[in-house]
Amino acid sequence: MDPAVTKNIQIPPGFPELKVCSLTELATSNSVIRFIETLRDEVIAFRDSEGSVAVFSSVCPHLAGEIILDNGNLRCRWHGLKFNAEGRALNCRAKLSMRKYDSFVRGEDVFIKYEL
Repeated sequence: MDPAVTKNIQIPPGFPELKVCSLTELATSNSVIRFIETLRDEVIAFRDSEGSVAVFSSVCPHLAGEIILDNGNLRCRWHGLKFNAEGRALNCRAKLSMRKYDSFVRGEDVFIKYEL
């Protein structure tokens, strides 16, 4: 994991929206990976092929490997599984899907919604 794009974000319990990153961070790199303590999950934020911001868990549903952005597709560093912009596996027989967070942009920041 690149420490330049990784930070812990601590949000108090009961907060229905969590800030993931800024649009400036996404403009300077292909993706931003963050561990969000409230969710106990590491997420990856990126712009899809249409320019929309997407946020997924960066934990592979196969064996919990690290997910990175590779040529527009999400890919597991451990076994090379690839996932499309909807989070569905492209190169395996199992019907694996990544956890996608409901994301939105407000001002210059990217947020996700979550349920307590």
